[in-house]
Amino acid sequence: MQHHLMAPNDKKTNNAPQFKWAKIFKIEFLLHGIAGGLVGYFILHPAAMITPYLFPYKGTFPFLQIIQASFSVKHLDMGTYFAALGFFIGMAQGLYAHKLIDLRHVAERLSTTQALILAYNRLWGYDPDLGRDRNYKKQWPESFQSEQMLKGKPASPGLARGLTAYYNQDKNFVLLFQKPFDNTNALLRFEQAVKQTVTQLNALQEQARRKSTVDAASIFDAHQAMLADKAFVKPIKNLIRQGEYAPRAILTVTSQYIDRFTKIKNPYIREKIQDVKDIVLRIMRNLMDSNPEQTGFSGRIVIAKELLPSDLLKICAEDAKGIIIIQGGITGHVSILARSLQIPLVIADSPYLLDQPDGLNVLLDAITGDICVNPTDRAISSFEEKIRLSSLEIESIGKGLSGSCRTKDGTPIDLMGNINLLTDLKALEIPFCRGIGLYRTEFSFLDHSTFPSEEAQYAIYKKVAERGAGKIITFRTMDLGGDKCFFRSGSSEDMNPLLGIKSIRFSLRHQDLFVQQIRAILRACINDPCRILLPMISSIDEFLAAKRVILQSEQQLVEEKIPHATDVLVGVLIETPSVVDIIDELAMAADFLSLGTNDFVQYMLAVDRTNAELADYYVPFHPSVLRSIKRIVDGAGRIGKPLSICGDIASEPDYIVFFIGIGVRQFSMEPARLLRAQKIISEIDVNDAEKTAGTLLKQSKVIETRDLFTRNG
Repeated sequence: MQHHLMAPNDKKTNNAPQFKWAKIFKIEFLLHGIAGGLVGYFILHPAAMITPYLFPYKGTFPFLQIIQASFSVKHLDMGTYFAALGFFIGMAQGLYAHKLIDLRHVAERLSTTQALILAYNRLWGYDPDLGRDRNYKKQWPESFQSEQMLKGKPASPGLARGLTAYYNQDKNFVLLFQKPFDNTNALLRFEQAVKQTVTQLNALQEQARRKSTVDAASIFDAHQAMLADKAFVKPIKNLIRQGEYAPRAILTVTSQYIDRFTKIKNPYIREKIQDVKDIVLRIMRNLMDSNPEQTGFSGRIVIAKELLPSDLLKICAEDAKGIIIIQGGITGHVSILARSLQIPLVIADSPYLLDQPDGLNVLLDAITGDICVNPTDRAISSFEEKIRLSSLEIESIGKGLSGSCRTKDGTPIDLMGNINLLTDLKALEIPFCRGIGLYRTEFSFLDHSTFPSEEAQYAIYKKVAERGAGKIITFRTMDLGGDKCFFRSGSSEDMNPLLGIKSIRFSLRHQDLFVQQIRAILRACINDPCRILLPMISSIDEFLAAKRVILQSEQQLVEEKIPHATDVLVGVLIETPSVVDIIDELAMAADFLSLGTNDFVQYMLAVDRTNAELADYYVPFHPSVLRSIKRIVDGAGRIGKPLSICGDIASEPDYIVFFIGIGVRQFSMEPARLLRAQKIISEIDVNDAEKTAGTLLKQSKVIETRDLFTRNG
C-alpha cells in the first residue's frame, strides 16, 4: 500500500518519530565483522588448504594459482589472511543488513500522516487494501462506467434510490489519516472537535427517539459517556500540549482502550470496540474538517460487510434510504430489526462492492433483491414508476380491508403482530390485528452494557401493555445467547453459540435475571390479560422448571403486596425438533403454543440461518420440516390448545396456503406484512388449501416440494 500524501508541516522526516540507531548500528556492524572473521578462519581457510589436493591443476587458472601461491605461506599467516578477509566481508554484509533493517522500519521514518496509517493498520489488524477480502475470487469490472445489475436476497422490503456510502470504520480511518493536517492550534481545535461531536450525538439521539424508542436512542449513551470521561479526553490533551501531532495523540490513547477491550473474552464487551472506533472517527472528522456529506448516511444507500443491531440503529438515525450488506442471513436479527425500522435491506454476495468508491448511483429493490449500479435514464424512470405503483398498491390494499380476517369461504383467521420496538405497536391500530403474537423483549435493550433492571424493564413493558389494552399481549422472555449477545452474561464464550447457553437455558442458568424480567412483566400487565412465551423449550422438564420460576415470582409479589397480573397464560415457543414426539404431553402442560419457524427450520436441518454461505441449505419446504409442522399442528389440535405460526415464512403466500391447509388458524408476523397477508388469506379457499397441503406432504424429495411451491406461486 503506497502513500504519497504528507502533512504540510512535514519536511521528509520532520515531526516523524526519530529512532537513535547509531549505537545499535555500531554493535551490529562489529558483530557482523567478527562473525565474518570466524567464518574466514574456520571455513574459508581449511577450504583453501585442501583445494590444491582436490584440484591439482598446474595451468593458468587464476583462482587456483593464487591458492597454490598462498599455500607456501605459513599455516598461521594463512589463517590470519582469511580471517581478515572474512572480517571485511562480514562488515560489508552487516552494512547491507542494516539497510534492510532500516527499510523494515520505514514506517517510523515516513511522514507523520503515513506513519499514522501504518500504525492504525498494525493496531487493529486492518487490511491495507482498504477492506478487500483477499479470498474472494469473483471478478468484477474495474469500472462502473456502465449500468451493472446485481442479484441479492431481500431481507427487509422496500424500494430506494440514492448514492452509496460505506459503513467501514477502518476504511474511513485510513482515508482520514491520508488527509493533510496542520498541527497549529491543535489543542484548541481538538476541544472544538469534541464539542462539535457532542452536539452531533445529541441530534442523532433525538432522531433515534423519533424513529424507534427512547431505549433505542441509548446506543449513543456509550459515546456520550466516553466523551465525558476525563480518562479518555485528558491524556489526549496532555499529548497535544507536549507537541504531539494531534491525530497521533488520538490514536495513541484510543489504542489503550482497544487493547483493554480486546483482552476481555465477553463478546458484548468486544463489540464495544466498534463504539470506540465510531466516536474516534467522529472526532477525527470534525478535527480535520472533513466534509460531512462525504461520510454521512443521510439520503444514502449504505454498503457494509456486516452490521451489528446497534450499527443499524445508528445508520437509521442518520436517515439512510437503504442498506446492502455483504454477509448475513435474511432471517438474522439485523434483518428483523430493519423490518421494524422499515428500511429496505438486501443481502448480496458481492464483496467487490466494498472496493468501489463512495458516490455510486444505485437503485435498490429490496422486494426482489435487485441492485442496479449506475442505472441509465430509462432504468431510473422505470424504477420511479415502480415506486409510485407500489405506493398505490399498498394504499388500495388498505382501503379494501375489513375489520376481520377471513378466508374466501368465510373461515376466521387470527392475525397478530411480531413486535421488536415500541414503534411497531402502531400495528395494533389495524382493525383486524388481534394483538401481539410475539414481543421480542430483548430488542428494547439492544445496546445496554448491563442487563436492564426490573424497573427499566417495567417502564418499557408498561408502555406495551397500555398500547395493547384489550388485545392479546404475548411477552417472549429474553432470547439471549447465540447470535444475540446484547448483555454481559459473565459466562464463558461458547464454541458453538447457537447450540450453547441461549434462550431459556440462559434464563434458567441466570435465575436472578429471569426473576427480574418475570416480575417486571407481571407488574406491567396488572390491568390487562397477558401471555408469557418461553423460547427454545426442548423438553417438558425445561418448561416446568421455567413455570416454577414464574409461580415463585408471582408469590414474591403477593408477599410484597405489589399489584400484579394473576392467572397469566404460559406458552411454549417450539423451535427444536426434540418436541415433535412429545407434542401431546407438552400441549397438555402449556396454555398455548407458538411455532417459531426461523429457528425450527435451522435446528431441523442443522443450518446456521445467519450464514449466507449456507443459504441454499436453509429450505423451509424440506419434506421433513413440512411433515414435522403438520404433526405439531395436529398435536395441538388433539389437546385443544391454540397454536400460532410465527417467523418469516408465516407471511409468505405459498406457506400461508400450506399452513391453512393443515389447520393453522393463527399467524403472527412483522407489522409491515399484515395488510398484504390479510389480502392473501381473503383469496384462499380452505378446501383447495387442504388439497395443496396434502399433495406437498406426500412428497419425499426437496426438489419435488420446491417445484410444487414454485408452480403454485
